[in-house]
Amino acid sequence: MDADRFLAAVALAVFFAALSYGAGRLIGAVLVGMLRKKANTAELQALIDRRSQLERDFAARTGNLRKVMTEVDAEVKILVIRRKQAEYAKEKAAESPERIMRLVGQEVRGAQRHVALVINKYAKAAGGSKSAVDVAWATAQEVEVWAKSADDARVELGRRYPESQGFKVTSLVEPGAA
Repeated sequence: MDADRFLAAVALAVFFAALSYGAGRLIGAVLVGMLRKKANTAELQALIDRRSQLERDFAARTGNLRKVMTEVDAEVKILVIRRKQAEYAKEKAAESPERIMRLVGQEVRGAQRHVALVINKYAKAAGGSKSAVDVAWATAQEVEVWAKSADDARVELGRRYPESQGFKVTSLVEPGAA
């Protein structure tokens, strides 16, 4: 008899457990349906889709801006180098303020420093008639030329100080020459 009562109690417990599970599932389904109607999930899904598209666009713009920033950083580094070169040239010029330094070209890798003396035949001595050329050019002026070779230095000098305007290169000293 005890075994029959035990089995009946177990069967009753299983029945109530199944009834509770079924009632819970039914109540859950009803509540989820009510929430979906109330929350209007279609609008929520559209909002989620729109925000995910905005996130993708933002990531793409961020990548483009990083690329631009890298390019600008490289340009800034070049400008910093040029500024240091200009400051160095300024310091060198300050050491001998009475001397005017005329410069043709830039001190870059592969270029050599050549020193030339240039004069202008149209420059008038002090007290003469007016001339388009400064009277300082009546005497030879020292010009520093940065070029790969002496021939390149002569070409650069010819561009900067053309013979058609009365300029003449009287001498050109190559690097290492006495």
